Amino acid sequence: MQRANVYSFFSRVFGYAPTDDFVDELKGQPLKDVLKNLGIVFDEIFDRETTAQELKKEYNALFEKTGARYTSPYESFYKGGGHSSGEEWTKTTMDVAQSYAKLEYEAETPFLENPDHIGVEVGFMEQLCLEEAESYTEGQKDKADFILGKQLEFMDSHLLGFAQIFTNNVKEKAKLDFYTSNAEVMLNFIESEKDYLKETFKKGGSEN
Repeated sequence: MQRANVYSFFSRVFGYAPTDDFVDELKGQPLKDVLKNLGIVFDEIFDRETTAQELKKEYNALFEKTGARYTSPYESFYKGGGHSSGEEWTKTTMDVAQSYAKLEYEAETPFLENPDHIGVEVGFMEQLCLEEAESYTEGQKDKADFILGKQLEFMDSHLLGFAQIFTNNVKEKAKLDFYTSNAEVMLNFIESEKDYLKETFKKGGSEN
């Protein structure tokens, strides 16, 4: 569950413009505990004086506008798609959509038409972690191992490389430390996940 919780957090950070409720949640203890398990001191990546309006303004400038600081949140933009809005479907977009369809994953709105959005891809990994843990708990180790394999496959084919490029661009263009720091932490987590998945396979599969 811890892995799923971390993916859920980053899906929320990069998938939606912040609201007042989300900022209140950021200041709460449960979220701090999740990040503490990753060795992250939350007060170092979030200024308590930052308002939801400030975060939303920054989010829009980075991920929803096409100005000088626009940082595309779509994987296909970095793999030859050339589009910045996420409205066009390229081979990358279709590959990602097929990965979801094979495992019956459906992204929440507003991304139903944009499957290669960073928030959706991270949310997909969250769902796979939950399904792996559930299968293992129910004694279905073969199914848990299968889902573990799908995590590693998606990591290699899409998420890891995408996150590396995405993070570099966020670090270059973001003005608020909140997005710069979270992008760096997310990338570090994803890279550690790649190592975890490879090592778990070597040991014989899912251990949830």
